[in-house]
Amino acid sequence: MEFATVMEIKLAKMAGFCMGVRRAVDMALYIAKHKGDEEVYTYGPLIHNPQTIELLKERGIRPVEEIELTGRGTIIIRAHGISPSETQRLREKGIRIIDATCPKVVHVQSIIRRHATENYSILIIGDRDHPEVEGLMGHTFGQGIIIGGLDEVDRLPDMEKVCVVAQTTQSKDEYAKISERIRQRFPGALIFDTICDSTEKRQSEIKKMAGEMDAVIIIGGRNSANTRRLAKISESCGIPTFHIERVDDLKKIDVSGFGKIGISAGASTPNWVIRQIVTAIVRSED
Repeated sequence: MEFATVMEIKLAKMAGFCMGVRRAVDMALYIAKHKGDEEVYTYGPLIHNPQTIELLKERGIRPVEEIELTGRGTIIIRAHGISPSETQRLREKGIRIIDATCPKVVHVQSIIRRHATENYSILIIGDRDHPEVEGLMGHTFGQGIIIGGLDEVDRLPDMEKVCVVAQTTQSKDEYAKISERIRQRFPGALIFDTICDSTEKRQSEIKKMAGEMDAVIIIGGRNSANTRRLAKISESCGIPTFHIERVDDLKKIDVSGFGKIGISAGASTPNWVIRQIVTAIVRSED
């Protein structure tokens, strides 16, 4: 790790937990504190951050990937949400369900259900394998299509009624481009701005930071789509960008020669991880 010439370190105001992630983690930690001998699970990782998942395991809450439960204990629905069919299968297991789905995601789910019942084709702009998108697809009643890029719009079949939503952590610029192309193909399409305002502010801040700093460090899980997107936005601005997950990752990067380092973090990155990394950088300058 080389930071000898760093003169300025700037931490983004929007770095770290968003509202939905903080809510889900707070719910899980509260349950962990009061669960006693009860078995508690999360349906898949609660959020996309390995340190937080390890913390929850230490508190007696472990993720399960499949519905392998017997009706005892409690399961917490991840912040990304799940499909109605998955919820129904959990209910059939008889296990107590705590829903920690982000309210912003719940809003998108409601838009999808309302328009699907009115026979709209639902276009979801997002990452095909992301759990939020997989969950959203379950609310389309089989009328949903995932769009992962601009070129996919031209391959869409003809449709009469079209409703468009975005994964809540989608790139605002990318969504604008894809939405415009959809509008050209389907002039009557209903296009909803479902990108979380926290995501928009975080992305705008990283663009501004990239214009002011010599290099940028993005902190967060490598399996976190919104964290990877921040790194991609920074890189697209032509600035050296380093995506790190843990403090040990600092040993693998060399930012010597950069006078100003900007630091941001994904929406699922805990504040204590950010503080740990910033402290390590500051101490390296002493």
